[in-house]
Amino acid sequence: MTRVCHALGFLMHQPPDTLNTLVEHQMGRLLQIIDSYQMPLKYLNSYQDCLKIHVGFSGVLLEELLSREVIDACRKIIDIPSMLNGCRESKNVEIIGLGYSHPLFTLIPTVDWDAQIAQGKEIAREVFGQEPRGFFPSAKGFCPQMIPILKKYGYEYVILDRSAVKPKIKEAVGNCCGHDRYSSIGSLIYRQAEIGAVFISNGFDHLRAGDSPTKLPAALPSRDGASLAAGQQDSLIVDWLVIDDLIGRKISSLPEDCEFWEGYFSPYLKWRYKSAIAPRSVLLRELVPEMKMRPPLTLQVENIRIADFQENGHFASIGRCSPSERKRAIEEVWRLSQQYHEVRAALLQKTDRCLHQGQVVDLADLLERVQKWLLRSQTDCYFSEEDESWAAKVYDNIKPALILLKEVKRQVW
Repeated sequence: MTRVCHALGFLMHQPPDTLNTLVEHQMGRLLQIIDSYQMPLKYLNSYQDCLKIHVGFSGVLLEELLSREVIDACRKIIDIPSMLNGCRESKNVEIIGLGYSHPLFTLIPTVDWDAQIAQGKEIAREVFGQEPRGFFPSAKGFCPQMIPILKKYGYEYVILDRSAVKPKIKEAVGNCCGHDRYSSIGSLIYRQAEIGAVFISNGFDHLRAGDSPTKLPAALPSRDGASLAAGQQDSLIVDWLVIDDLIGRKISSLPEDCEFWEGYFSPYLKWRYKSAIAPRSVLLRELVPEMKMRPPLTLQVENIRIADFQENGHFASIGRCSPSERKRAIEEVWRLSQQYHEVRAALLQKTDRCLHQGQVVDLADLLERVQKWLLRSQTDCYFSEEDESWAAKVYDNIKPALILLKEVKRQVW
């Protein structure tokens, strides 16, 4: 009999300073967001025997969740430290890396990739006490050149949107584009660096309006066009949900009066708890050995690039934000990155010759703060949201970085 497995993940990310701003101006919205972050853990505690989940927090969001202002503002209603500790202590939770500010890696300078990946993993390790083994890049923000850096920091697999990858050779079509277990996991290679790959199925999206959640296995087609329920191979469904998309929103494929958590997710878990044929919940780290057994795939990856910010570029033309505004913002990010790395290199050259130890420490601290502002300016929302005000927020991070850089330059030169 075919065994259907289900890997379920939740993505938590906010642009820098979102929660602190809500503390001052929109407490109701803040509590709504924090409450949504604890929903997966709430259901996990109720269905420990049949539910395993993946959670990914961006580094900038974790920093805000650890801030005294946000914790104190929510304390009477939501205990944020307890929520984070629940993820840390549960054996049924796997932590996923997102990068420090969950950037579109293909848009930012490659020289900053290392810091984004390293600092995102470091804060996740500090908060949750475990090394993330899987990495979830921002949508259309992955490219194979990232693989060596991900491997350098101990990542064993990446989670990719199936629609953003295509096999380069015809024989790989079945390995990448179907929905059976073989095609949901694999491996990728770049310059001798190999990493596991998981392809998202988005099973929930395949349900038709009015469908019961019990129909999830039958809703997905397998490689030969038959449903998973009728197939002969073991099957893996991979669902990844952006928590912000579930706040007060109905799932698009279900009736308008069907709220996700109580109207869909809860009945689905109740069915899984009672049914012998329901999908078995799995953690992707359990499948890493199987990923390594797959022959590496050579993929064409659809991603967002600098070229897409030209006047006629597809990405530049979406939404209400003008192409010139997006292009100008990303150019400023690149300019800041170049200045930061030039000053850093100059400081390293002069350390042994011109500066006494106390001055070196002070300047290194200033440069570290500049880098934080730089990484924050690379947040994906600034370049992927329709509202042009998002692109303008880049400058909220660039301006303080430039002030600090000016002080470093004054002392170094």
